[in-house]
Amino acid sequence: MALGAFAGKAGFIGAVAGRLATLAPARRALPTVAGVKRAAVLCPLVARHGEVHVLFTLRSGQVGTHKNQVSFPGGHMDAGESAAQAAVRECVEELGAAGSAVALGAYHDAIASTFGVEGHACV
Repeated sequence: MALGAFAGKAGFIGAVAGRLATLAPARRALPTVAGVKRAAVLCPLVARHGEVHVLFTLRSGQVGTHKNQVSFPGGHMDAGESAAQAAVRECVEELGAAGSAVALGAYHDAIASTFGVEGHACV
């Protein structure tokens, strides 16, 4: 997607946020389940050479879980942390991005996984 059609970064972020808002489902709270881990990921959209790209990470073979997997930056949510805060924190930790360089357009309802994790996706 060409970035120029959006009059720069601010126009692009506004366009993405507006489009995602039209797709956002009603907010639903998952039932609180003892022992369920909470996690958030960020789906980073990056402008490079006038084009918009989705950014993935390649996990190290040295980490404890999900070795050598292609993924979005993300991880566990700390106590009292929102999904958006966790997604930005994890992006900063994993990619070395400045927190101020991350602008969130939207986030999705929590998704309950089959392996005991409540997941949140942020764009």
